[in-house]
Amino acid sequence: MQQARNVNVIVGMAAMVAALAAATPQASAADLLKLATAQRGAWESAPPELGQSAGIFAKHGIDLDVVYTRDGEVEPSVTSDGTDVGVGVGTIGVLRAYAKGAPVRVIGASTTGTANYWYVQANSPIKTVKDINGKTIAYWTSNPSSRYDVFDLIKQFGLKARPTAIGGAAATFNQVMSGHVDVGWAEAPFGVEAIEQGKIRVVARASDVRAIRRDTVRVVITNVDALQKRKDVLARFMQAFPKDMLSPDRIVGVNAIMKEAITSRYLQTPLAKGQIRELIQIPAPVR
Repeated sequence: MQQARNVNVIVGMAAMVAALAAATPQASAADLLKLATAQRGAWESAPPELGQSAGIFAKHGIDLDVVYTRDGEVEPSVTSDGTDVGVGVGTIGVLRAYAKGAPVRVIGASTTGTANYWYVQANSPIKTVKDINGKTIAYWTSNPSSRYDVFDLIKQFGLKARPTAIGGAAATFNQVMSGHVDVGWAEAPFGVEAIEQGKIRVVARASDVRAIRRDTVRVVITNVDALQKRKDVLARFMQAFPKDMLSPDRIVGVNAIMKEAITSRYLQTPLAKGQIRELIQIPAPVR
């Protein structure tokens, strides 16, 4: 079953490259875009990486300079004008940054739903979601979306688990394997090898949780200056994304995400409709 799942991932990646290849005519000169992303190899960082290596962005007249930052540094890199575009940035974090006055703008969806999953040691007595009751379950310290994913899981299944803040996927894996935390989280492809080796078992997937499955949890961002001065370049960049797979021009569930952020005091007040229109500015396709 796992081998079949890996084949599906490979086929999906191949399909993504094929979709990216359906490009518009090549521009006369390549425009350089400096792009920031974290979690190299994760699903949301795949389109820029695959498109760059396959020469797809070049067909749109785009030359990407991909910069891999540390966790939580993509948004500050873009808003400080260190990079032009950020991919895979948590929607909640972007809403909060905008509310605080950061010059950030959303130009597309990076992930609607998520490839996150929760796992335990192979010999853990936890066999199903209900067995998480009374246990510790990890979330990513610097990623508010990870925290809300855990609370959405707990809410849907009526659990009485104990959310525990840890670092990224690697740090969480070490904590689970050492027995300090009962349930860990990861985002594919991280942990796939450990699953195949029988070291860990998946007990829940984010796709099982309605609130996660429906919402755009990660977005593509730029800064105000770049959007004003390089709108055509950004439009061509977004046009290179495979729309039949990722729907980058469709942002879903902003109001639900804001409500959740306010409930947890991550956001003080909801953004007005005018503010949302100012924040989310998806470029029109280049013809």
